[in-house]
Amino acid sequence: MIDFIAYWLVRSIGFILIVLPIEAALAFARGLGSLLALTQIRADQAYANIKSAFPGRFSGPEIRSIIRSNYRSMCQNLVEMFWFPKMTREFAEKHVVIPRVDRYFECKKAGKGTALLTAHFGNWEYLNIRTCFLGIPIFVIVRDQKRPRLNAFLTGLRESHGSKMVRKEGAELREVIKALKNNEMVGFLGDQQGGKSGVPVRFFGRITTSPAGPIQIPMRTGSKVLPVFIVREHGPHHTVHVEEEIALVNTGNEESDLRVNMQTYINKLEEFVTKYPHQWHWLHKRWKHNWTKRVVILSDGKAGHVVQSKAVYKLLEKFKDTDSRYEFQSRVIEIRYKNEFARRAFPVFAFLMMPFIQGRLHWLKAWLTPESYAAFEPAAADIVISCGASLLPLNYILKRECLAKNVVIMKPYFPFSLFRPDIAFVPEHDTMKESERVVFTRVALSLIDPEELKIEGKALRRELNLDHQKVVSVFLGGKTKNYDFETRHFDKFIKEMSYVMDRNSFELLVTTSRRTRSEFEDKLKKKYGENKRVPLLVIANESNPAGIVPKMMGASEVLVISEDSVSMISEAVVSGKSVIVLRLAKNGLARKHYRFQERLAAQGILRIATPDNISEVLEDELNHRKTRMVLDDSQRIQGRLKTLL
Repeated sequence: MIDFIAYWLVRSIGFILIVLPIEAALAFARGLGSLLALTQIRADQAYANIKSAFPGRFSGPEIRSIIRSNYRSMCQNLVEMFWFPKMTREFAEKHVVIPRVDRYFECKKAGKGTALLTAHFGNWEYLNIRTCFLGIPIFVIVRDQKRPRLNAFLTGLRESHGSKMVRKEGAELREVIKALKNNEMVGFLGDQQGGKSGVPVRFFGRITTSPAGPIQIPMRTGSKVLPVFIVREHGPHHTVHVEEEIALVNTGNEESDLRVNMQTYINKLEEFVTKYPHQWHWLHKRWKHNWTKRVVILSDGKAGHVVQSKAVYKLLEKFKDTDSRYEFQSRVIEIRYKNEFARRAFPVFAFLMMPFIQGRLHWLKAWLTPESYAAFEPAAADIVISCGASLLPLNYILKRECLAKNVVIMKPYFPFSLFRPDIAFVPEHDTMKESERVVFTRVALSLIDPEELKIEGKALRRELNLDHQKVVSVFLGGKTKNYDFETRHFDKFIKEMSYVMDRNSFELLVTTSRRTRSEFEDKLKKKYGENKRVPLLVIANESNPAGIVPKMMGASEVLVISEDSVSMISEAVVSGKSVIVLRLAKNGLARKHYRFQERLAAQGILRIATPDNISEVLEDELNHRKTRMVLDDSQRIQGRLKTLL
């Protein structure tokens, strides 16, 4: 029934349109195309395609203009198809010019058959009709429409001047091979994606696939390959660009040759699409199968959050070990809001505008600093990764903008908990309902690699002339929103460390963070600045050598970590070293922080100490070190990350 209705509807519209002058019919088609553009059918996919192909070249409104042109182009193409049966040679020669028509006849003279390799570009349907008026009817590879009556009607229009439509499969495809061997011309569309088994090519910077047939058949039959693209100049006027013949590479390795030859065509296609972006058909999923993954990491400037995001990216990169086709490109974008009000109010705006945000990122100018907006707006992503509450709205916005997959390293808060992230990595100490998209982690994600730590640690020991001495490293954080060190606790800690250092033969390495207040930095410098038993004291706000944390971890037997950093504690327990979490609080942390520490302590993975018992706990760890379980969630996490690819 649907087939019957569609057939008569299209045929009736066609009957009316061919009565009108061609210019009037095309004007009607452009108007219809503008109306169809309002439906937004596949417009989001077209938008993502264009932004990915031309990152930074077009603004959101410009991309939407290209998409409207696509809708208008499709309608104009259909109107011209209705005109095919009544079209004359004089009309075609007047409206469709071929500056290098001689290249058609040169290939014809060679007597080897010719593959006319084109794309869904301009009115590609016109090429078959125009070629017929040169006295060269062609075979055209087509895909059947789902509706039989409608398919037969369209086939009749295409074959109205002598060309023949041939299906892609079976006996009819053998007619194509026979036609090429008989020195006929065959039209192929080679621009769509080729599925998982297609020919790997690089198209607009990304490795994707193309169908093998348009190049493989000419290679096997020894035929010529002629790239041909038709460009609509204005109204019913077109120009057919007959490019130079592709000189097919033939080394005897068909797989390699096929890839090289197809890439030559794809390069030519990319050249035309770049020059005439309004004329290519953007509405299909051209990069559905894509081995180049552009990963955008959003940063809130907090080192621990960035480390966790980079840890996810590091695990993604490991997929190259099992499939060499993959390549990963990462970009870190630091996000800063204009002011505190903007940071707090933005989630409400983002939630309300989320359904409409694609193509309207200029709305973010009111919220982000100019530098952050300039970095965020042109970003093209296949995967978006972020850690931290302030980044959650922007993670979802970029996902929507690019139709990307997203990774959220946190428990999504309301109202964004109503959306479904592709993957949420949530610490076990956060209360959240488990689902197929939620992965609970025992510790924060980390870049720490125990084998790399050994190498880094040995290098630091050589640098500091530490031969066989025992080494203890202390990692101090500091002030956060609701937390700071208590001065008397800090003083007691320094005193106890000096005491235990005198009683035990070990060297002490100390580093602060940028959150450590100057009061405590001064106390450390006064106590340890000239102490030969402290060969390394890093004051992060004065000097922060690259990679110092993994070097210190690798060089040490025992790691003492202040309680305020989940990320640092996580890195420590992943290192495989003895870990002591030191409580120095003036103001308490959130309860979930203590749940995190206490769960690991209950499993024997770390120990918790205060300034009152740090010397006792540290001595016990130095002299009776126990084998502890090393937490490593990487394999489980990587298994879930595979769903993003």
